[in-house]
Amino acid sequence: MHDTYGEMQHQTQAAKWAEYYACLNTQATQNTFLQVQSSAIDSHITAAASAQQAAVQIESERALVQVPVRAPESGEYLAGTPTNNNIAQLGVPFLIRNSGKSSANFAASIKAVLLEISDKFVIKDTSVPTMQGSVSAGAQIPGKRDPESEHKAVILLAPVEDINGKPVPYQSKLAEDFFKGNVEVLAYGSLKYTDSWGRYEAKFCYPVWFLVVGTGRPPSTPNELKCTNYNNQKDKYISRPSASKLTPLETGRLEPIKCEVPKDEPVN
Repeated sequence: MHDTYGEMQHQTQAAKWAEYYACLNTQATQNTFLQVQSSAIDSHITAAASAQQAAVQIESERALVQVPVRAPESGEYLAGTPTNNNIAQLGVPFLIRNSGKSSANFAASIKAVLLEISDKFVIKDTSVPTMQGSVSAGAQIPGKRDPESEHKAVILLAPVEDINGKPVPYQSKLAEDFFKGNVEVLAYGSLKYTDSWGRYEAKFCYPVWFLVVGTGRPPSTPNELKCTNYNNQKDKYISRPSASKLTPLETGRLEPIKCEVPKDEPVN
């Protein structure tokens, strides 16, 4: 009976040591996993940093196409055509300007509306392009006039319509009121362009003011405020490299495995 009890003690002790060695194996496996996990986190951090750097580079090297407008000067108008009985029409001069560092292909639509005091600004559809082309980095359309050239500067003009969509004649009471500052003209539209980094779209709206060069004023009328709020409200890349979309790597926290060395028990 004593031998049987001693044998049971030996078996129990052996089982404890076997459990201990199994714990050590599990502990080693966990340590290996933690090392692999740490390496993966480091790699992900490096990749995320590279993606962030790439995004910064894209932003610094991309095209930046805009459609600035200005008030017309004396003699700047749209010549009459047979469709409007050859009546000269009021127009708003504008440019296609690329102040970025990449060339771009663009499609732009621009409208101009004259509003009297009681008129409310209504934004009409600008999805159909009225002008398409390409513009190099740092360039504009039309190009800057050579001061030594005998030819007049080329200008682009957006035709001005009234609240009902009718052309505003250059020689009219409405046009005269505009030049006197008694009515307002708002130029607005949409722009899509493609550069080597992706495709971009924007919407714009500008009040057309007669101001001294280098001066400005904030929008003050409800129509001007609506125009300003519309300006650039939907600027976005609709397609660009996806490297910048890396998200932080989430990992669970593992409790370290502890292995307790069995204590030798005296054999009775």
